[in-house]
Amino acid sequence: MKNANNNINLNSKNFNTKASSIVKSKKNLTKTLLPESNISNVNLRVVQELTETETEVRHLPDQDINPGDQLLEMVKTEKKNQSNKNTLSRQLLTTIMPTVLIPLTLASLVSYRIVHDHDKEQNKLQQQEQALIAGEAASQLIKDTFTVPTLLASNPLVINAAHAGSKTAEQQELQKLAIHEVELRFQNTKLLQPNPQLNRYLKKIVKDVGLGELFVTDRYGYNIAYSNLTSDFVQRDEDWWQQAKRQGRWVSELDFDDSANVFGFDLAQAIKDPQSGEFLGVIKAVLPMNQLEQLFPYLEHIGLMGSQQVQLIDTSQGMVISTLTPEGSLDEEQIIGGEAIWKIAKFLVQAPSQLTINTKQDFNSFKAKYSLKEAKLSTYKNKTGKQVKIVYFLYKNKFYTIVTNPYTDWVSVASVDKSEQQNSGNELIVAFILIALALGAVTLIVVLLLSRRLSAPLSQLSDTAKEVAAGNLDAIAQPSGTAETQTLAHTFNNLVARIKVLVQDQSLEAKR
Repeated sequence: MKNANNNINLNSKNFNTKASSIVKSKKNLTKTLLPESNISNVNLRVVQELTETETEVRHLPDQDINPGDQLLEMVKTEKKNQSNKNTLSRQLLTTIMPTVLIPLTLASLVSYRIVHDHDKEQNKLQQQEQALIAGEAASQLIKDTFTVPTLLASNPLVINAAHAGSKTAEQQELQKLAIHEVELRFQNTKLLQPNPQLNRYLKKIVKDVGLGELFVTDRYGYNIAYSNLTSDFVQRDEDWWQQAKRQGRWVSELDFDDSANVFGFDLAQAIKDPQSGEFLGVIKAVLPMNQLEQLFPYLEHIGLMGSQQVQLIDTSQGMVISTLTPEGSLDEEQIIGGEAIWKIAKFLVQAPSQLTINTKQDFNSFKAKYSLKEAKLSTYKNKTGKQVKIVYFLYKNKFYTIVTNPYTDWVSVASVDKSEQQNSGNELIVAFILIALALGAVTLIVVLLLSRRLSAPLSQLSDTAKEVAAGNLDAIAQPSGTAETQTLAHTFNNLVARIKVLVQDQSLEAKR
């Protein structure tokens, strides 16, 4: 019996020793988990319930649990969770920014494309306008010069002289003789019969207008008056004379005129009886090439810049009449773009005014042969109502616009480097990038402010929760923000108040 009592007392001491050790371990764990806690008697189970919601420690059922190892694992897990946390402010930023910036970027790209295409179309229209202005200026010069032979053809003095010359030729039966025989007979005067009054009149016109020469023939092609001595007396074998008789009006290609001793253009006008319309003869005027210089002051104001150039070309011979650059006129003999431009221009002059399917097919062959890009063939009615043909294309890194002249075989060719248009587009790119960056910066600032404003109430609530978890049950969450966050703050405060009451009850129970 005595031994039994001794065993009971020994077991009781051992139990009390173990119980005391467990309580000490729990208190030590409490102090470790809550180092700043001002609660002296907190039941370990309450602490475990609060901390287990944050961190779950898993172990095998049969494994002995070491409090130190458990604490170390909890600290590691907590650090890992902290590093993986995605705050509301960051999540709002990463969600809203792409939503705003992606449409902004797309809108900038679309706007750039629209403006770039519009700018390219404007450059195209400007180039076409430059070619049209140059072509119309040349046409106007020809038209103005034609007023001289046209007025002469209706002058009674000239009409009477033509009638008289034809009668004289018929009386002498000159039309039955060979040309070389007639040339020998009139080799000294080169006139069918002297007409000093008309000769002086023609000479005065030549001086006042600036023509190379001016003379009149009868219906058989014999000279009846001239401003200066011509190289031939008989003109009916000349192409300009035959073309004027057949068509009524004719402009030749650029050539050297022997009698006028100048490079120029032959302008031939038929003389017809005003009553019967009978062919009476031809008037020829020579327009010297240097008269084209009067166009230069006018064409210098068509807005040429950079690599832009305009050339007037005589397609019948592939000869450059004049070349205009931003610096002024040049004595350029080579056609810009070479033979390909000449061939295309010649085709354009020979094509009918009304474009047909065959014309377009022929143009397509040129496109394939010379690898023309962005090529377009069209027609345009100028101010005088004449139909002109226009072709636009990209060839060997240059954009070309070719415009025909309704009165001659001339064309005006406007050209500009492709790189110049691309540089214009690059300036637009820089402008749009700067605008997009500015809008992006403003958007970023707005989104940052918005995300901080939306996340601030929850951040404050989160900080208060950390204080409570650290043992400060007197911490109170300040309701702010939206109605939802305010409700959450009130609910949190009520929960903390209930925990505080529970802890106080536990403390009182422990003291008893």
